[in-house]
Amino acid sequence: MRIMAVTYAGDSLEGLEYKIAETAPEAELAGFWRQKDALAYAKANLVDVALVDSDWPEMDGCLILAKELRELNPRVNIIFLAAMTDKAVLTFAFRNHASGYLRKPFNREELALELRNLRYAVPRKGGMDADNRICPRLA
Repeated sequence: MRIMAVTYAGDSLEGLEYKIAETAPEAELAGFWRQKDALAYAKANLVDVALVDSDWPEMDGCLILAKELRELNPRVNIIFLAAMTDKAVLTFAFRNHASGYLRKPFNREELALELRNLRYAVPRKGGMDADNRICPRLA
């Protein structure tokens, strides 16, 4: 599983990457704090899951990034992260078929629940297997 994490602050990116690595150690992980770098990565690599922080100084930035990720890969599982419940983000998430939503701060168990319940199954090496949605360590 290839997971991409995008947040606007470098220090929060480290914490997010740590949680992902602890929760899904088998995942290939790429973290970014610049949206343009995240988009360039997604153009070069098929991303299975994108954790996108919605608490950017410019609110539209995360929504535009999510839309661009969906255009690159219609089956990308987008999980929004937010410090507060924001109606605009929730509305966008539902209308664009986001895979999930996590309110910060969240714990490992909450992240594991989102990764176990992805909207789109993630192919395993060698073929498609719906059971791949559940990481063995998380079951």
